[in-house]
Formats: sequence, C-alpha cells, structure tokens
Amino acid sequence: MKKLDYTDTGNITCPYCGYIFTNSSDYEDFDDDETECLRCLRYFYWQRCVGVKYSSEKIVEEEK
Repeated sequence: MKKLDYTDTGNITCPYCGYIFTNSSDYEDFDDDETECLRCLRYFYWQRCVGVKYSSEKIVEEEK
C-alpha cells in the first residue's frame, strides 16, 4: 500500500500541488484508486478511509 502525503482530509487532495477535489463523493464506486490531478496533471494514489460508530440506549418499559 502506498503512503499518502495528505491523511484524514475531508476530500481527495493532490499530494503534489495540494489541489482539493471538492467532488470526492463522486468517486463513491471506489475505496481507492489512482487518479490524475485536474490542476498539475500528475498521477497519484488515494484511499477512502471510513469509520464506524455505534450508539445504544435503554429500552423504556411501559408502566402497567
């Protein structure tokens, strides 16, 4: 796996010129890929990291 220069960002970011892909959600069919920067035209590898959180609550029993 290739190391990313920009980690934990809200969007795909070019590690060469810092261009931010504001349409990162359009890449929803992929969890990782190689893409060409729209500004500097260099290719780089990106990876989507997804976190999972859980919630729980008590069951409130009705009074009889």
